[in-house]
Amino acid sequence: MTRWKKVTLSVAAVIVLPVLSQAQVSGNTVDSLHSVLDQLYNEMIPLYAKLIGVGQGIAGFAATWYIAACMEAHSQCRAN
Repeated sequence: MTRWKKVTLSVAAVIVLPVLSQAQVSGNTVDSLHSVLDQLYNEMIPLYAKLIGVGQGIAGFAATWYIAACMEAHSQCRAN
């Protein structure tokens, strides 16, 4: 009989504890968080647009540098 009591108490604790600890969120909380994240996204995209352009410029320069280094190494290998 004590085993069934332990099992029943464990099952009840598993069901009740998330509700008591408010691990469940309501729909209003999710909608509120979504609106905050949407506003943050709209504010940050124009700022990041400048950084995206800088990153593309650096990547283009690095790609050109890499190609030039490979061509230089290849021409030195053929010269010998």
